Order: sequence, then C-alpha cells, then structure tokens
Amino acid sequence: MIKIAAPILLLSFLSCSTSQQKLSSPSISVADNEIEPIMAPIKNEPIFPLGVPMIEVDGNYCPNVSETCLDWIDKDATSKSNSGIGHLRCAEFKNPSICLSPTRKHLHFLMAKFEYPGIEGSYPLVGVNYYQAKSMAEKDGKRLCTEEEFNFACEGEDIHPYGYGDGFHRDATICNIDKPWVNFNNFSTSTWNDVGGGIYQAVKSLSDSKCGNLIKHLNGNLDELLDSEHSKNEVLSGGYWGPVRDRCRSKTRAHGKGFSFYQIGFRECSDIK
Repeated sequence: MIKIAAPILLLSFLSCSTSQQKLSSPSISVADNEIEPIMAPIKNEPIFPLGVPMIEVDGNYCPNVSETCLDWIDKDATSKSNSGIGHLRCAEFKNPSICLSPTRKHLHFLMAKFEYPGIEGSYPLVGVNYYQAKSMAEKDGKRLCTEEEFNFACEGEDIHPYGYGDGFHRDATICNIDKPWVNFNNFSTSTWNDVGGGIYQAVKSLSDSKCGNLIKHLNGNLDELLDSEHSKNEVLSGGYWGPVRDRCRSKTRAHGKGFSFYQIGFRECSDIK
C-alpha cells in the first residue's frame, strides 16, 4: 500500500494473465443519426498482456473551484483568438486554488495508470471515437472515466491546475506538451498510429515519467475521452502534445460522439468492488 499527497492514491495492480491479445477495432452499434465510427488503422498492432495497472483514488472532491492565472502565455484574449477560446496556455496559476462549493463530494474509484492500452512501455492508441472507447473499456470489464474522476485524479484535494510539479506552473520539460503544431491535412488516417510517421507525437507509457504522481499523463500526451452519456457531444479532457490548454479542468465539447482524430485516446476506470 502506498500513500502519497491528496488525493490518497493507493497502488493496486489487478491480476494480469499471461495470455496475450491483439489490439483490434471493436464491433459497435450506433444510432441511426450518428456518424459510423471508423478507427484509424494501427501500425504494427501491439501485443500486450490482459490486465492493466489500476490506481485506487480515494478522497474529497470540490465540484466548483476558482483558479486564477497570473501569467498567460497566449496574450491575445480577443473573441477571435484560438478559435474563439481566447487565452489557452497559463504559465503560472495563483496558489492556492479556491474551493467554492459549500461541501465536497467523496470519490473512491480505480483509474488506469496509463492511457489505453495501459501497459508499461506501450505507446497509447489514438484515432478512436466515443463509441469505440466505451466499447473497448467495457470489453475489458471497465468503463470510461467521469469528468469528476478525471479532475480529482489530476488535481487532488489541493486543487492543483496541473497534475505534476508543484501543481501551479506549466512545464513542457516534465509533460508531453507544447510541441509545434503539425498540419494534419498532410497525413492520412492510416498514419495516425504510426510512431515516427510524422503526425503521431505521443510518448511511451513509463512508470518513471514525472508527468503525474502514480497516474501518468493526465496533462498532455493525448486528449482523453471521458464518459459522455449525459452529454450531446463527446467530452475530451487533459489536452494533448500540442500547444493547447493541457490542464486538469479544461474540457472540449465541440465534437459529436462519432468524431475521432489523430490525438484522441482514452484511459479506463472502474468502480471499487
């Protein structure tokens, strides 16, 4: 049992089978009014053991917070900048963040240490949409993480805007963020999972990464699909390797549930049994 800074994270490895399987596209049924999901082909399909390391997260979550940026990297905050988002990247947040909720919510769940497929030394899968990610997690006996679970696992009870370092300073030397934007129009979907192919810039899942405490790469690396059952569109969190927000609470809700892209992946969660 390992106990670290809030939230309490208890390292818990689920049993791993010695059998192996190939990562493959799931069979998915979609509503008539949704886009038929198409997953980008996987370059040299990885082979990995069944079962992934899961981290137990237990603590008290603040639903409504106030986080103040002291130094915006992107100075242009006009309505037209960054596709209407305005400021994107914050170099430093005010310490501490403030919990605005009168009471906190107790959360207790398991979250994958790494992005899917979740195995030490593997490259995370990209090019999946919400339906595919949900189906793949369910086939593993797990589910997609909720927004609250993602926020809490990333920020902890101290409400750190960033889930690494001191929690208040952005640092591209620690996490896989702020890589130069690459024109995706120059690459076909067949190259999205081709490591070294030019568009794929995710890094391997490694325990010695400093990007996160026990749970790795909640900031940057991949845009992670979250449970979106109560949302019209799919919900993405954490940002990816490019020059985007890449913090714990930032969410993207602009795309339908049949949408997939070169930087979109997911990780698995499950209930405590």
